[in-house]
Amino acid sequence: MAMFVSGSSTSTGSFGTLYTTDGANVGIGTTNPTARLHLYTADDYSQDFKISNDTVTMRMYASSANVFQFLQTTNNDMLFGTNDTERLRIEAGGTVGIGTNDPDGLVHIHSATAGSVSAHGDGNDLVVENSGDAGISILSPDASYSRILFGSPTDSIGARIFWSYAASKLTVGTNGSGYDLSLEAGSGDGNSNHIFIDGDTSNNLLKLTGNKISGSSSSTKIHNYFKKKMQVCSSIQMILIEW
Repeated sequence: MAMFVSGSSTSTGSFGTLYTTDGANVGIGTTNPTARLHLYTADDYSQDFKISNDTVTMRMYASSANVFQFLQTTNNDMLFGTNDTERLRIEAGGTVGIGTNDPDGLVHIHSATAGSVSAHGDGNDLVVENSGDAGISILSPDASYSRILFGSPTDSIGARIFWSYAASKLTVGTNGSGYDLSLEAGSGDGNSNHIFIDGDTSNNLLKLTGNKISGSSSSTKIHNYFKKKMQVCSSIQMILIEW
């Protein structure tokens, strides 16, 4: 048994064309519905599903450009959840919170609160927060690299950090001629801030390779000072310097 209801799109008590099958499928704009509710039109964006009240409107569109849109068309947040609990929120301004309804940045992944702290504006494109240890994992096969790249319009890979399991090596560096690499400890005069390098003392702890230390008239003195002072340590293979 099937029921067919016809009329114009503005007919009182009618929805244009309504067709049901014995399987209780309902078609709007189609006589062959393949789901419990099937909306169809050949016109771009003219057929949509809408839920609204006095302040909020949600619409779903299917376009001829092979694009599906799920939109909050008013200036309000969108929420997604499971088990009757909010899991993800897209704020009206476009920021996304996973596990939080008040994201600090563009994307905020919140496992638990870290305390009374907010992400700094200089680094809030991605925020990861937890009440204990927090981390981000980049996983790749043994023969491949795990990378973080830093770029700009002039150079898409100006600097990089990458790990190779096959080579047993973590590399941190710049990627172009004339690019410097700077390690800083605090913003003071350097007398009270230190950079520590630690490792397995059975192997080389630090290896410096190059022709000279340059930058001032005392370069030769600096070079000789390092070479003389480090030779003692290099004898036990903690620090190795090559020029």
